[in-house]
Amino acid sequence: MLSSLRKLGQFNMFNQFKVTQLKQSEEFFNMSKKFFGKNEKVIKNRMKSVSSIAKITKAMKMVSASKMKGDLVRLERGIIV
Repeated sequence: MLSSLRKLGQFNMFNQFKVTQLKQSEEFFNMSKKFFGKNEKVIKNRMKSVSSIAKITKAMKMVSASKMKGDLVRLERGIIV
């Protein structure tokens, strides 16, 4: 009987913990709705910068591949620069 009461007490404590977490998440959700416009702008700006960085990286890879191809051709011909 005592062990079942302990289990019941632990269950109630667990439920209270879950309810507290739920309330906190609801408060966070309401706050995030309040500032969503700002967050959306930040996210869009970040996406734009990541896209720009990706384009720059792709261009750098193309340049290095071109240089490597030229080096390989010169190496085959025996020309040292």
